[in-house]
Amino acid sequence: YWSYEYSDNLEFSDEPLIFDSYMVQENDLKIGQLRLLEVDNRVIVPINSHIRVLITASDVLHSWAIP
Repeated sequence: YWSYEYSDNLEFSDEPLIFDSYMVQENDLKIGQLRLLEVDNRVIVPINSHIRVLITASDVLHSWAIP
């Protein structure tokens, strides 16, 4: 699973927006969903904006993608 934090959300709230996202199992995929990329809670990345992504892992990080 992945945990995300929008720390720049502080202008709207006193605390950052934090949530977890789990990969959808292959037998639960719907037509059009991407195998090994579909999650139950997608991260939203703003367009036409500079973003900073800080990635950490407690074990080996094989890959991370935004389709």
